[in-house]
Amino acid sequence: MAQRISRIEREFIFKSLMERSASVELQLDGRRVAAVIRRFTEEQVHLEILTENPPKIREDQPIEILFQFRGQTLSGKSKVAKPIEGGALIKQPQAVYRDLARRFPRILAPKGVGVYFVLDEQAISLSFPDSEQYVPVQRPTVDPGFDVAKLSDLLEAFRERAMQFAGESKIVMFRDRKPKGMIERLIVHSGRILILPFPVEQSQAVPPEAAANLVTRHRVEALQREMPEQFSGALRLLTDASSQMRRRKLMYELYCPVLYYQYVVGYLYLVRPLGPGARFDPAVIDFVWQYSRIFAYALQENGYFRNAQTKPAVRRAELIDLSANGVLFTVPKDSQSLGMYAETRLELRLDRYRASVQARVVRRVEEGEHMYFGLQFTKISEELQRALCRRLYGIDSIAEAEELSAIELEDLKPPEGR
Repeated sequence: MAQRISRIEREFIFKSLMERSASVELQLDGRRVAAVIRRFTEEQVHLEILTENPPKIREDQPIEILFQFRGQTLSGKSKVAKPIEGGALIKQPQAVYRDLARRFPRILAPKGVGVYFVLDEQAISLSFPDSEQYVPVQRPTVDPGFDVAKLSDLLEAFRERAMQFAGESKIVMFRDRKPKGMIERLIVHSGRILILPFPVEQSQAVPPEAAANLVTRHRVEALQREMPEQFSGALRLLTDASSQMRRRKLMYELYCPVLYYQYVVGYLYLVRPLGPGARFDPAVIDFVWQYSRIFAYALQENGYFRNAQTKPAVRRAELIDLSANGVLFTVPKDSQSLGMYAETRLELRLDRYRASVQARVVRRVEEGEHMYFGLQFTKISEELQRALCRRLYGIDSIAEAEELSAIELEDLKPPEGR
């Protein structure tokens, strides 16, 4: 945990850094910028920017300063007092902390990244297998021609629409059984669409927004490493099954999970035979994904989940900063809250990429009209951690991210101006 240093110690360290022209690091709009301290007073710090083509600096812009002193990382939060030529005057940080232990640095509220959390106090408890995905069940916002009022009509509409993409289609439910075989285990655990031949995104023209909902080769390889007891040999099985597609005279097989929050209650199955002029239509991915969401909502409305305890309360949180193994966010004080050390499920949204992680509350601070929460990830896939490293630090290696200069933000001091 971090230690707050005294004002006298801070002045001594800043003076030493200034005299040695030692480089410090700034976090500005999610970018890492090198700088040196040229002078400082009790109110301000004059920073000269060393990085070429730095991001535009503006008044009142949030900023973090990080630096090494005698083998330890120190950090402080502040705001830009005034942009100046070649640098900036920043407000003297109200507090500077000595970092004692952290695997990854946090980045100030990256653009294109959102976080949602689920209150475990109201979590659903069902006897269906759960996945690493979390998809809230909501009333359809568009009318795709499916009537959710009557399940029989919805099933008939599915069969009719599926004929555009497949010669055979069906819906398989996990009502009273567990997943059987590698393919069912893969779609249940990942919560994503699996298509044979595999991987379809390499053999067919699949747009990036559709590929985000697919089981990828990278994910299968990660599961083989992370969970060998369940997924050992998965890639070889998919490769063998794909090589047999032409012998079986099939163009593709598609498996799409039906997600009810974190639970996989079943899946849609489509198969298309080979034929003259037959080709893969990427629109099938959008069709099954959209229908699976509508079907989950219809099941709920028609009482399929009567044994569920309650619906989970999903809250949008204001993201403050994020690292590859933790997050800091705030919510209004009057909203239902999380208790200290509570386990919860977070849905992270990185541009078009969405994934679910489990996390534990390690800090909880009330300030004004807001509650601030620091959460540590307790269950995160290697794939998501790599995605965070690429998105936050611009590198693909988790090991390299651990070597970056770090910032310990467990103090959860709310931003200035709150």
